[in-house]
Amino acid sequence: MTSSPRTTGVLAVARRETRRWARSPFYLLMLVAMPVAATLLTVATFNRGAARDIPVAIVDQDGSALSREFVRMIDAAGGVRVSSVEAGRDEARQAVIRGHAYGFVVVPAHFERDVARGTAPVVTAFYNAQYLLPASLIKSALVATTATLSARVEVRQRMAAGEPLAAAVAHVEPITLDVHTLFNPELNYVTYLVTALLPALLQIFIVTISVHAFSVELRVAGKALP
Repeated sequence: MTSSPRTTGVLAVARRETRRWARSPFYLLMLVAMPVAATLLTVATFNRGAARDIPVAIVDQDGSALSREFVRMIDAAGGVRVSSVEAGRDEARQAVIRGHAYGFVVVPAHFERDVARGTAPVVTAFYNAQYLLPASLIKSALVATTATLSARVEVRQRMAAGEPLAAAVAHVEPITLDVHTLFNPELNYVTYLVTALLPALLQIFIVTISVHAFSVELRVAGKALP
């Protein structure tokens, strides 16, 4: 059984292109080296899975036991970590400008005293919203930490008034939410970012090498014309 002229032509073109690949550094670079390097770079960028330990600076103007407990709770939050404790707002702002922190938290003076009096002191947070992911993590971590400390303080006050622990917790949180993550419990970015980026990178290399191959054909055909 003989091959059709069309099949013979396709095989001839394939052999010719294979020879070009072997002779051209550009083909080897775009077909082998660059895709492998881009894949390794993408995987290395997201190898930690999720953003953790976003640095924030602290300005503790109270220096009390409660303010230090609040700072420890911020540092223990999963998304952020306390990178430094600054003397004032100007120093903390400079830490953000220099890139040493993505934001800073100001614990006001008389923080513990105002909490004990029930006057609701205001903790102020500043963060760099130019970086959306760190800003979102800082905001959510601080909101959760403040709510946890507020509940802890109220439970302590109720227990000091003679209320049992179970009853105090029930008053502070009358409805409890039990959340279970079904898929991607670690909030790993590799699950949905890398699997989408790698095919997109491959398409970029495919389009680039296709345009180059067509340009070579047109250049060769132009030289062959009388």
